[in-house]
Amino acid sequence: VFKLKSVMPEFPSESDGKPVTFKSILLIVTQDEYKHLSRDSFDITEEEKEGKSKEELDLVRKKRKDRCLATMRFIGHLFLRKLLSSSIIGQILRELAFCGDEGKLKLPGEHILECICEMLKSIG
Repeated sequence: VFKLKSVMPEFPSESDGKPVTFKSILLIVTQDEYKHLSRDSFDITEEEKEGKSKEELDLVRKKRKDRCLATMRFIGHLFLRKLLSSSIIGQILRELAFCGDEGKLKLPGEHILECICEMLKSIG
């Protein structure tokens, strides 16, 4: 990341004049990926089940899980390289652990616990 940061050029921003850097784009893409993680489960909707065999459905479920865990590892590695602060990591872990609406706390699902463990394992 540091080597790419030094090699990649900065681009002028169209809106506020502040240059767009490799680091800022990387963090924006990572944030978008985190926001789109499934908070409920890796279950497949009825529409997605149509015309697929059990093996295909298992493969889709495994791909979702692998992507989610890879995102957690990547976020952990960004923290280790000091591209994310400890307060952001703490906020992510709190969001995952206390999933649910404000005032209505519910226990996180098994896949969320795996995500938390994966991040903690990656950051040490």
